[in-house]
Amino acid sequence: HPDLMDRMAAIRPLYGNGGEVLRKIRDPKLLADCLTRADVNFSVPEIRDSISPLDANKQWLRKPRRSSGGLGIRRARLNEERESGVNHYYQEQVPGDACSAVFLADTSGCRQLGFTEQQSGVPGLPDQPFLYAGSATSNLRRNVDWQYREWLEELGSLLARGFGLRGLFTLALVGDYWLPAVKPRYRA
Repeated sequence: HPDLMDRMAAIRPLYGNGGEVLRKIRDPKLLADCLTRADVNFSVPEIRDSISPLDANKQWLRKPRRSSGGLGIRRARLNEERESGVNHYYQEQVPGDACSAVFLADTSGCRQLGFTEQQSGVPGLPDQPFLYAGSATSNLRRNVDWQYREWLEELGSLLARGFGLRGLFTLALVGDYWLPAVKPRYRA
């Protein structure tokens, strides 16, 4: 709620990200543009306002523009291509394990604090397959792979500088090098 953050910042100091930062970092196209312009190897799933029959060879997710915790994310159906993209957008679905990296950013820089595996889906809610169901400390090779840790540090720093992120934020990752979203706040 960027407008709420703006109102709170007008009352007293805000420890974290204000409305302007939230509006920018939660825009999937701005995020994708920032990473494609970077001089390093950052991969972002393709973003579309609609999907067309030409995209039938890819798997797509239909994601709400205003939601959290994976609520409302579902696999897209090709007969949706004529729907308005005002309340949602389409993101290419990429294979791999879902994980998160947590960072702390301030005016002096950005530091990675942790890395977790993400669980999704709740058995009682089969129509919400991407609903956040918790995180666990990761035993994946990424915890010991220094190249991957350096890549994450570089990614976090690029986003903190590029969008003015402050405080705690989380990168949602899929597979080894795909960034589908940034959570500009403390995460469960």
